[in-house]
Amino acid sequence: MSKISTVFMGSDAIALPMLRDLLTSFNERISLKGVITQPDHHSGRGLKLKINPIKSWAVQNNIAVKQPVKLGNEICHWLEEQGCAFIIIMAYGRILREKLLKIPKLGVINLHASLLPAYRGASPIPAAIASGDCFTGVTIMRVVPELDAGPILDYEKVSIDLIDDAHMVGTKIGKAAVIVTERNLSKIIEGRSKFVPQNNKEATFTRLLDKKDGILDFRASANDLANRIRALTPWPGCVFYFDMHRIKIGKVKADNKPLSIEPGVIIGEKHGALCVSTGSGILRMLELQRQGGRLLPAKEFLRGFKMEYGTVLPEKRMVPLVSSQPFLKKNGSY
Repeated sequence: MSKISTVFMGSDAIALPMLRDLLTSFNERISLKGVITQPDHHSGRGLKLKINPIKSWAVQNNIAVKQPVKLGNEICHWLEEQGCAFIIIMAYGRILREKLLKIPKLGVINLHASLLPAYRGASPIPAAIASGDCFTGVTIMRVVPELDAGPILDYEKVSIDLIDDAHMVGTKIGKAAVIVTERNLSKIIEGRSKFVPQNNKEATFTRLLDKKDGILDFRASANDLANRIRALTPWPGCVFYFDMHRIKIGKVKADNKPLSIEPGVIIGEKHGALCVSTGSGILRMLELQRQGGRLLPAKEFLRGFKMEYGTVLPEKRMVPLVSSQPFLKKNGSY
């Protein structure tokens, strides 16, 4: 049996378990010709060049790497030269041109980190956590030009526990991707798979996250704030401002006890937590970090950084992470 020439497209470590499995469980059926991933970029205080984990993995395994700025004719020609019959995508972050989608005879499939049609778009894991969902998952679907709208083959559910942040859920999604791929890849290769159209009326949409998304609005409920903090951990992280100081928040708990005071008031330290009133209930901050410092237990943090009780924290509007319609881009298009 001849091997199927395959290319992977992705940039996030969430896909590594599935990639490793391709080289073991499917080594006799798949010939991984290369990976297409995002260009290296500079980040951090020193603006050091950062290589994403997919590229690092590919280099370690002697697999060809392409990092195009745009998915233009050059990449299409390269795919044709490789005899690419199949493309697998996970966490790549770009919409593919129709010309590229037509190249592999077995098509292009995507492993999307949600239970579609919920949370199409760039940030499905944070969106599910911020929405207070108890479950999410990974969906295997055929790629079409419209964003995450292709027909669905299968999905694998994962739980979202109350202590889970985005990194923890991402780890679960990575393991679920292995399961759903092993269950379906042979069917796709042999032409036995049956894809079912999505119900577009039930679709919800996410967007790229921004550092500003981490600024909290204490007019929201304690539950919603706690969910958003978990959703935006580890990046961009959630913060509030006190007397011009930017304070980062670590672990929190929501206390739903009703209050008769306005939102955003520093109530004080109680049982090792800094308590702040919200639109509904109390947000108990267990860990805090000053800019340039390290994350500390709240009680220890407050010994070195005094916060006057009764202070009202500034109001900052939080932009929703989920919409029933696609989010507008900066240029006004979808």
